[in-house]
Amino acid sequence: MKPSVHAIIGLLFLVVLLQGVANLWMTANHDAQLKAQTEVLNGQLKAQTEVHNAQLAAQAESFNAQLLAQAAESQKK
Repeated sequence: MKPSVHAIIGLLFLVVLLQGVANLWMTANHDAQLKAQTEVLNGQLKAQTEVHNAQLAAQAESFNAQLLAQAAESQKK
């Protein structure tokens, strides 16, 4: 084969190799971004869960206080 054919084949091989390396780098970068986003979302979900649990606890206390007041009122009668 002529030297120009070898050069073209070499360049094509180099392009394919570089594309593979770029894909690997992009995949690793994307994985890191997904991990960071997952950590942020988990933190937000944990905070929302804690707020919701506090709201439920407050509602339960209020409901229990109402029930106790009703029970005390019914015992007076």
